[in-house]
Amino acid sequence: MWTYITVRILQSIVVVIIVAIASFAIFRILPGDPVAALSGEGEAISPERRAQVEEQLGLNKSVPEQFGKWIGDIVSSGDFGSSVLTNRSIGSELVQRLLNTLHVGFATIIVGMVVGIPAGVLSAIKPNSLADRLVTMLSVGGVAIPDYLTGLILILLFVVTWDVLPAAGFARVWDDPAASIRSLIMPTLVVGWVLSAIVARQTRSSMLEVMRQDYVRTARAKGLRERRVIALHALRNGLLPVVTIVGLLLARVFAGAVIVEQIFNIPGMGRWLVQAALQRDLLIVQAMILVIAIAIVIANLLTDISYGVLDPRIRYG
Repeated sequence: MWTYITVRILQSIVVVIIVAIASFAIFRILPGDPVAALSGEGEAISPERRAQVEEQLGLNKSVPEQFGKWIGDIVSSGDFGSSVLTNRSIGSELVQRLLNTLHVGFATIIVGMVVGIPAGVLSAIKPNSLADRLVTMLSVGGVAIPDYLTGLILILLFVVTWDVLPAAGFARVWDDPAASIRSLIMPTLVVGWVLSAIVARQTRSSMLEVMRQDYVRTARAKGLRERRVIALHALRNGLLPVVTIVGLLLARVFAGAVIVEQIFNIPGMGRWLVQAALQRDLLIVQAMILVIAIAIVIANLLTDISYGVLDPRIRYG
């Protein structure tokens, strides 16, 4: 087990290094003037401003020296540099933006699990029933309907028609619990519907497979109640494949954040990424690519390790 964990950690470190190299290099190998691009001023940059940007970003040094300094500053002090446009520290603002995105993200993952797992189990134990068809219909709709369309429909209903929720804004639960809950309802419904649809379909498929196993039939033959058979014998093993998609759910949270945070004016990573890309503040984009990659790698690592915890039969050499 420990050998497996060590190998997975080393593999994760290699992945992060590759992502760091790619995110650092991509803006330096694109056609055009990297100084003009990183300055955010385009070809209109003056010679004096060019020299200032080169000095500020270390672009007057060799590429290996630039990469070494960038990684060294991140590892030693969490310093991602400063925005060329605002001159504000990227690291400090990134922490606040990441907390806001994870604030919404954890709420959506909880909704996805709390709604998706029971819906998938219900669909599996009553195949081809009305409940099964309803779960299937909602799951297909959750995956097929774009996030922005769902968000606009919710705004039309809850804001324009009923006027019961704020159209935009954000508050953290530890700052103002009531305002936080109100501001989280619509973003959580948008992304949570997608996540619950994915979880429900995966749970249904897994549970249908488990329910056909010999140990489930044996438990029924012993006279155990159906609820006990499902809860103690089928559900635990049926949830193992669902654990696999937890890392994918985190990736889906970051992808959904780009749309949801724009629609509901949430100051998170997604909205910041869009703003930085439009303003050509490429140092911010570079930093966020690395942070999002690290978050997804950690989620996948924890997912792999949790297999051995959930199923003692699994052993790693």
